Amino acid sequence: MDRYLRTKNYIRIPQSREWLEEAFYNRVSRKVRKDSVVKINETEYDVPAQFAGMTVELRYNPAQMENAYLLYNGNRFPIHQTDRVANSTMRRNNPPLTIDYSGKGGAA
Repeated sequence: MDRYLRTKNYIRIPQSREWLEEAFYNRVSRKVRKDSVVKINETEYDVPAQFAGMTVELRYNPAQMENAYLLYNGNRFPIHQTDRVANSTMRRNNPPLTIDYSGKGGAA
């Protein structure tokens, strides 16, 4: 009781139910693969393509993975479990590989 009375001014009151629930979310850092996928507990999740190659912070409640999100600069970006078929057919804006052989010498 003495300790409570000494520190009661430092107790943080929850701002809302959502704030309190998020305070208990798991937080992990992951590097996003080139195909915009991260792994959490051996399950793959799609993230927005602009994060490919970056290390990002993911937040989630293991019991409610449908609410998982990527946090970047204070903004939330939803993540979804990977649909491997849809991911394999997704078009990406990768520039085509071109090689200029004009200056390599050789027979014309």
